[in-house]
Amino acid sequence: MSTVVPLKPRSRKPADLLQLRIELAGIKPAIWRRIVVPESITLARLHHVIQCVMGWHEGHLHEFEIAGEHYGVPDPEFDWGDPPRSEQRIQLKTALVGMRSFTYLYHFGDHWEHRIKVEKHHPPDPILSACALCLAGANAAPPE
Repeated sequence: MSTVVPLKPRSRKPADLLQLRIELAGIKPAIWRRIVVPESITLARLHHVIQCVMGWHEGHLHEFEIAGEHYGVPDPEFDWGDPPRSEQRIQLKTALVGMRSFTYLYHFGDHWEHRIKVEKHHPPDPILSACALCLAGANAAPPE
């Protein structure tokens, strides 16, 4: 299993790379993906990558929770309580603040919670800094 998602580079200098394991919580057998992304990826772009590798089509609200902060796309028609911070310009490396794991919630009705773990740091690579790469995974994600 290998999927490449092209990204628009944010700078000319290649970024360090992060290898992430994404697992849908509470499902047996495990539904998971292993991806490599530049650490400079924005959370908005990471959302698109997750959608792609899970086979979804961005039909529902989502939210990242990293180090106690909530990031997403505030929707005035949804009762958030406290709306999330905008994910548009927040880079993953900035949001992580040294954390090794975080969550991604997709489809608030079905509550598909993903546990995301930083498995490895890799040195910059000029090609991989311009894309996201799915290295492995198992089992199909629930249909939308």
